[in-house]
Amino acid sequence: MSARKGFARHTIIYGAGIVISRLVSFVMLPVYTRYLTPADYGVMALLDMTLDIVAIVAGAKIAGGVFRFYYKATDDESRKRVVSTAMLLLGASFALLALITGLLAEPVARLAFGTAEHATLVRVGAASLGLQGFVIVPLALVQLQQRSVAYTAITTFKMFMQLGLSVLFLVHFEMGVLGILTSTLVANAVVATGLVIYSIRQVGLKFSPPLATALVAFGLPLVGTQVATFTSTFADRYFINAFVDSAAVGLYSLGYQFGFLLVAVGYSPFAMFWEPERFRAAEQPDRDARFQRALLFASLLLATVAVGIGIWVEDVLRIMATPAYRPAARIVPLLLVAYSLQGWSAFMEAGILIRERTGIIAAANWTAALSSLAANAVLVPRFGMLGAASATVIAFGLRTMLIHYWAQRLYFVPFDWRPTRMLALLAATTVTASYQLPELQLMYSVPIRLALLGAFALAVWQLKILPEAEVRTRLLGLRARFIGP
Repeated sequence: MSARKGFARHTIIYGAGIVISRLVSFVMLPVYTRYLTPADYGVMALLDMTLDIVAIVAGAKIAGGVFRFYYKATDDESRKRVVSTAMLLLGASFALLALITGLLAEPVARLAFGTAEHATLVRVGAASLGLQGFVIVPLALVQLQQRSVAYTAITTFKMFMQLGLSVLFLVHFEMGVLGILTSTLVANAVVATGLVIYSIRQVGLKFSPPLATALVAFGLPLVGTQVATFTSTFADRYFINAFVDSAAVGLYSLGYQFGFLLVAVGYSPFAMFWEPERFRAAEQPDRDARFQRALLFASLLLATVAVGIGIWVEDVLRIMATPAYRPAARIVPLLLVAYSLQGWSAFMEAGILIRERTGIIAAANWTAALSSLAANAVLVPRFGMLGAASATVIAFGLRTMLIHYWAQRLYFVPFDWRPTRMLALLAATTVTASYQLPELQLMYSVPIRLALLGAFALAVWQLKILPEAEVRTRLLGLRARFIGP
């Protein structure tokens, strides 16, 4: 299969899994809101953040080194040893941190919730987290094998098992938050068992201390990166709460979900294929062409999804939320800019990762985190939510510039950024136009916004942003499939 077909096919498959996950979560929302109180949601959010910090300390980012050292290995036996070593290393790391968290459940609960009464929830959540090391690396192996269908099937199966058990424990046994945590624990245990058996059959069970040391050296700076990213992403809530009020925090958090949605639908499906593939592409004679095609594909996906979210967010909030929540739409365009920058930043990291200089990524993210804190301190008191969203754009923009500068210095690729700039300009113009529309009834709003989306697509076509030969090949391929030669 050619590289360009691989981009499209694997991105569509990975994207289907993500879309299914989002749709199922949306359908389950009435169940959760009926059987969980707002206080329960608060407890779950705090626990999730606490366990996220434990996962960062456990070294979840070390798994990123699997892709690099897998393709760096010169023979099949060495590649198997990379995967096996990483699985044993992360499995032990997550299990150890989970054990410590479980033993210290009461002080952890006091720190997170101000009371020890939720210690049981901490223990169950920690047990579930302890299994993640045996899920992360085997799934990375499935990605390396370019088995996108298998990856999507596994993650979708885990999601449906977890949701099914959640309904059972919530509705029938009325276990509340403990029921959701228990469902996650059971799903993780089942999937982790199957994945470990599969991985052992594929790569064996061998541990290489030198490889383990190399993986830690590669991934440790990325752990710092996660801490910095955590700071850049969530610190603004504290500023909004301090200088505005908790209601503004709720509106901002709702608006922020659309930024996360852009990443989930507009970049993550592509990244699922590209993150391991970029190391293989770096060894090919047509390296520059492969990287350029990948940039164009990623930019097109980001711009199209950003336009879709930007022009529809107001109508979506009108349908799904009460009027009190509609002001959340005001910050969405800024967050779409911020998370588009994050997508390009993630793409440009390839050169730094190929040169194994991950400390630069950590430094760039910490620079962005500190700039985010400074910008929030200045902008939030004056502009509220818009100030926080602007601070996010500033921080993510600074990080993107630093990553691009160092990536090109370490591993130069002659990128043509003209198509990406044109896509960004068209997307920004389309979304801005949608925000100039007066509030209309849905029967009028829907066709007008569809026309805006069509105008964006037509402009992309007329300006020949996509290579003409490739577009012709795609169209002929679709015609042959659905109509015939």
